[in-house]
Amino acid sequence: MIKGGKFLPFLFLPALLLIISCVNPASSVVPVSEISFNKNPTSLYIGETVQLAVAFTPQNATDKGLTWTSQDPGTATVDNEGNVTGIKDGYTAIIAKSDDGGVEAECGIKVCTYPVREISLDVHNLPLAVGELYQLIATVSPAYATDKSVTWVSSDDTVVLPIKDGDGKIVAIKKGTATITATTTDGGKTDQCIVTVSQ
Repeated sequence: MIKGGKFLPFLFLPALLLIISCVNPASSVVPVSEISFNKNPTSLYIGETVQLAVAFTPQNATDKGLTWTSQDPGTATVDNEGNVTGIKDGYTAIIAKSDDGGVEAECGIKVCTYPVREISLDVHNLPLAVGELYQLIATVSPAYATDKSVTWVSSDDTVVLPIKDGDGKIVAIKKGTATITATTTDGGKTDQCIVTVSQ
């Protein structure tokens, strides 16, 4: 409004304050009302790592930061990105908590052992002389199997004797033939080597 040729800005002050309040950044914050887990695995193997993912409601929430925790870190651990690693057999819950308002969701995880599928020896027919030592090498598959321990047995300990340290070493005792059997502790998978001992 102009009066006497002068501009009266104070008459526009209420309108200016209204405009400022409408563009206040605080009014544009969209809070998280709910978080939920997407389709995630409910089980994993010891030593395996999987990344969990969540969905936010509303989708345009301003702050989508999360804090991750495991109810039993001795069974499975979780990092700041939701990567879960199996530690031992058992069950635990992974909790994702929103940094905005503390809304949280929970995902149950079962940790399992990964079974042995196969065992294979490096040789299957082995000639040795009396008194000679040899170390058989057993390859257990898959490489990420949880329990890859192996036991060794000779069909005739008087001919060929496995040395009792569990690593496949054998010693030829006398002339003859014996079969060495390697057996996995997990699943009882076997492979054999025929050893022929000469003088």
